[in-house]
Amino acid sequence: MGAGTGAGTGGIDELLRDRLLIMVNDRSANGVLPHVPARTGGLVVTGADAPVRCRAIRNAYPETVVVMDHESHTRRTATADAPFWLKTAYGWRDLDLAGLDEVLDGQRDNKASCAVTPTCFIPADEAGGAPVLGAVIGQANRLHREDTVVLLPCSWRWLRRSSLPLLADRIRACRHPVALIMQAKDDPSRRGRRPAAQRLRTVRAARGVGRDTGR
Repeated sequence: MGAGTGAGTGGIDELLRDRLLIMVNDRSANGVLPHVPARTGGLVVTGADAPVRCRAIRNAYPETVVVMDHESHTRRTATADAPFWLKTAYGWRDLDLAGLDEVLDGQRDNKASCAVTPTCFIPADEAGGAPVLGAVIGQANRLHREDTVVLLPCSWRWLRRSSLPLLADRIRACRHPVALIMQAKDDPSRRGRRPAAQRLRTVRAARGVGRDTGR
């Protein structure tokens, strides 16, 4: 990847360890950038111009960690047959393994510090989400790369006692670091009797989980 901070073979865990990444729209990235500590922070850039913004930031500040989120999870629901999609100028594109590799290469070509899978929303276990979650992990494990974070944008219901063991088991099975998003209409930390922080610690213990913020 050249000079600067980027994930190479075996380096992604070290790149992300103890680092807090701030999610920001491409239009706001430049305003947030001065407040991001280079050694302990970074940006997750969203929006249509995320690739351009990522490249510009990394050219100007090569030591700053910047990754992209295509936000497929905010617009489409994953299925077991098609867990990864990308919005393009020509419409939605269902990504097979080769297409997924191409998208991840595109992120790195635009100087993203590491690649992030464009995973669609994973519904709750009781809503048929178990085979979908398995498909996400299974397809990601077929990627022959060491620079990739697998995004798991899950329903908050995966934190329920009946579903949490399966989620933790699937995360253990993933050969890549995982970024976990718990999606809910309101604050997922207020749901259920057991505090969400405790449930998330159970998931975090499963493996390297890079992001556990609610959306």
